[in-house]
Amino acid sequence: MSDDDDDELAEMRADYAAELPGMIAALAAVVARAGEGRDAAARARAAAHRIRGTAGSFGFHAVGVAAGEVESAIDGDPVELAARMRALEALARR
Repeated sequence: MSDDDDDELAEMRADYAAELPGMIAALAAVVARAGEGRDAAARARAAAHRIRGTAGSFGFHAVGVAAGEVESAIDGDPVELAARMRALEALARR
């Protein structure tokens, strides 16, 4: 990788980091409606899955893991889902 590639990747990573709190807020909004039915739950799972994948691609491994835990918890206990969402939100504030 050249220095230009490293610089471009660093810029993309910084842009992603700046956008991450908004993405997590949007996820929180769809997760809050996940109990409204299968379509709502599917939208919440898809949103969590997107963050899971993109976070890992940009080097935010812990965020990706936490988003995966949110994704897995969507059809389970609402208290557990809320706890997983809070953990993800805390990582985004770092």
